[in-house]
Amino acid sequence: VTRVQENDGVVTAVVLAGQKLGNGPTSMKLALQLGQAMTYNTKVLKLDLTCNELGSSGAYRLAKALVPNNYLTELSLSSNKLRATGAAALTDLLEFNRCLQILRLDDNMLGDEGMKHISIAFSQKDNPSVTDLSLQWNDVTKDSGPYLNRILRFNTRLKSLNLCGNSLGNNGLL
Repeated sequence: VTRVQENDGVVTAVVLAGQKLGNGPTSMKLALQLGQAMTYNTKVLKLDLTCNELGSSGAYRLAKALVPNNYLTELSLSSNKLRATGAAALTDLLEFNRCLQILRLDDNMLGDEGMKHISIAFSQKDNPSVTDLSLQWNDVTKDSGPYLNRILRFNTRLKSLNLCGNSLGNNGLL
């Protein structure tokens, strides 16, 4: 975290997968420090926080810290139990951050309500810069069809959308 705070030019990727940053007060403090350090960091391009039990409150704090960051291009928050409220917390990040290109939100139990929040962010007039969005294993059903259609219809930058492991059925995108 110290090297991220110092904006150390050597550190361009921070991978803290499986560190349980959202589990317990000490871990949450470290997660908050990392989020604050990333706010104005101009060197770190990739942040991988996969499997850290951040939950929706951790997603909120991290997203708020990352809104002004204009350098981060890849963010992985897979397997963090974000749920729909965590997806809602990410909408400001997606709406205002113009550098993020790769976003991985796999296995977060977002559900159809979470897809609704994601689709709102992706269908704004100045839609996100994200070109690669992964939403695997998120309990998304055919009821998210309209939200997915909205993402695909209004977003001009998205090149890859991964929905493996969801229950869209045969008519999920129709």
